[in-house]
Amino acid sequence: MRALLVAGALAALAYLTVTQVVGPGVDPDTPVIVYSADPVKVILPAEPDERDIAGYVYSELVAIAKRERGVLAEDLRSMSEDQDLLGWIATTGSTRFSSNQAAALAYPLYGVTVNDDAVTITTTTVELLPQHWAIGLSIGHEDGHAIINRMLAESCGAALVRSFAGGRLRGAGLEVAIQNGLYELGDHAHGRYHEMVNGVRSPAFARSARTAADEVIANGC
Repeated sequence: MRALLVAGALAALAYLTVTQVVGPGVDPDTPVIVYSADPVKVILPAEPDERDIAGYVYSELVAIAKRERGVLAEDLRSMSEDQDLLGWIATTGSTRFSSNQAAALAYPLYGVTVNDDAVTITTTTVELLPQHWAIGLSIGHEDGHAIINRMLAESCGAALVRSFAGGRLRGAGLEVAIQNGLYELGDHAHGRYHEMVNGVRSPAFARSARTAADEVIANGC
């Protein structure tokens, strides 16, 4: 079973903006609120093309946004309307599936909003799951990546925000920096996760994911 996590590259695409020094900043006491949505499981045809992927991802994001409330629902709805984001997921997904580089894919998505009174982080994981004989293994594997993304946001989000306290970054530039920090933490945890489950006859996906995330958290995020 080959599976591929798309993480670091997404940081360069999602919510692209120029670094800004205007807008709200953070200090060591700024509250950080984290909201996590369940994984967005996108069950695809066996050989999905770009149009399939974009349409299915859009539909599932809209559906889960309707089940959530407040800022989490707003961020999920915004993701569903982001044509650059959907197009990038569709293009990379189609390419990797058609070239047999991956049996399934996981895309961690983070939304960050910096206000004067608090920082809000939202997170979910889009799982692209083409239907094939081993789809059960794909679901288990990608659910492991979703566990990592959620744990890092909930356990490291505040520490990451504090690391920017009193710095030059503010507003949208600060939001992107926090997002990228979460992706970088994820790179370490997801790499460790793959070491524990890839090539293993009976991988313990959930347990291995928690162990990989705990290692990053224990190192101080």
